[in-house]
Amino acid sequence: RTSSDPRAKLLEAIKLSAPWFEPGEFAQLMIQSCDAFDAVIASFTARSAQMGVSTKPSKAVAKQARIEGWIALPESSLGKLLTLQS
Repeated sequence: RTSSDPRAKLLEAIKLSAPWFEPGEFAQLMIQSCDAFDAVIASFTARSAQMGVSTKPSKAVAKQARIEGWIALPESSLGKLLTLQS
């Protein structure tokens, strides 16, 4: 089991980067649980992919990515994820 201290620090950094993000009653769960913290990070990643501000596979690997999937990494700041239009 990993320490909750790094997650607490990361959560504070996230809230500074994205003032619109307010975990409310789930903040403590995010700090205590790696799975809960990871779920929130995954939602930010999904939002960036939906908004078109994440990495896309190059033409060289596009066919393989369609078969195996692609991990889209955000290319936008957290603060901008709220304001971007779909």
